[in-house]
Amino acid sequence: MASFSVVSNVSATNAQANLNTTNIGLQKALQRLSSGYRINSSGDDAAGAFDWAHATSTDLVNWTEQPVAIAGTADSSVLTGSIVVDQDNTSGLGTAEAPPMVAIYTTTGSDEKQAQSLAYSTDHGQTWQEYSDNPVLQAESSDEPLRDPKVFWYEPGGYWVMVGAVTAAFKVQLFKSENLTDWAYMSEVSGVGAQAGLWESPDLFPLALDGDAANVKWVMPVSTNSGSAAGGSGVQYFVGSFDGETFA
Repeated sequence: MASFSVVSNVSATNAQANLNTTNIGLQKALQRLSSGYRINSSGDDAAGAFDWAHATSTDLVNWTEQPVAIAGTADSSVLTGSIVVDQDNTSGLGTAEAPPMVAIYTTTGSDEKQAQSLAYSTDHGQTWQEYSDNPVLQAESSDEPLRDPKVFWYEPGGYWVMVGAVTAAFKVQLFKSENLTDWAYMSEVSGVGAQAGLWESPDLFPLALDGDAANVKWVMPVSTNSGSAAGGSGVQYFVGSFDGETFA
């Protein structure tokens, strides 16, 4: 099972402020919160096509299942990713009055090749439409597939940033985009941390130390599929700085 998260393109001094702003914005628009998870709806093959399922709640305790958000097919499973609220409609997939929610996720087909694709919603996440020019990003090398994109708005630069895992190479790669559909490679993080298991589901966010907005560090959590320090799967994290292009 893989979950997705929702962020918005609003300025924030730290991760908590960004989370609070996003939740308030979603609550005003929806009066509910959404959660997503990956399932095989048909259930006929454990390795078959995966969908993004959808559930909603007004209190985070009681949840109502909704129709499948993004359906996979026999030729293209919908894997891990993230969702952003494109408040300024930088993607052009919505309007100023109805800014879109944009999902960025990994797809994999019968040839096992992985790519990053988009879907979008203009009704607050109730229904989704796949982007007509998918995929929007292929791996830099076919020998090093990229997956698990996490996207956020980088306010100082005025663009979107994507972090993705190059799993078997123990790398995290960073890309940028002004419109969520055209992506350019920026940098990578490699040669550090635990490397006994596959790297998956990276993230990158600012954190003010002890609440001090003048002392902000950037944190990059990376999941490991087996080989963690405690055994089995786990999460490691790196603390550093981010200048809009490179995490160090």
